[in-house]
Amino acid sequence: MISRPYASVNPGDAPARYDSADPFGVTNDMDSATTITVGPSASGIAERLPTGYSISGTITGRDGHGVSGQVFVDADDTTQTLFGACQDAREQTQTATTGKDQLGGLPAGSYVVSAYDDSGVFAYGYYRSDAPGHFTAHHVDATPVVVGP
Repeated sequence: MISRPYASVNPGDAPARYDSADPFGVTNDMDSATTITVGPSASGIAERLPTGYSISGTITGRDGHGVSGQVFVDADDTTQTLFGACQDAREQTQTATTGKDQLGGLPAGSYVVSAYDDSGVFAYGYYRSDAPGHFTAHHVDATPVVVGP
């Protein structure tokens, strides 16, 4: 027999857990998730997933042109931290040929947006609204991006 909070993630949907007290039956908080004991089988477990939110933008090089497909962009949940830094990317995408990116399926919340280049041409960094080029190399200086109602 397995007893644990039920989790469900579908591509493009906001990660969610079952909460019997929520009118939609959904929570993003593991601590308030309803534990479901799974014996030989379980049925009647239904979730109504809310529409996710998105963060979009364009990654450019020093010349102002979009960086094509080589940069990965992450949105890290600011409430999930370890030693002052965000733990895991809630969502990740890669830039399009024009440098545009879109992170979708995000639950309402606050996110730190970071960008990195696997080829090593561009520096790893974070979005900062008031910095030149909206870039900072330091997580603690990043501007959280808030999405949702």
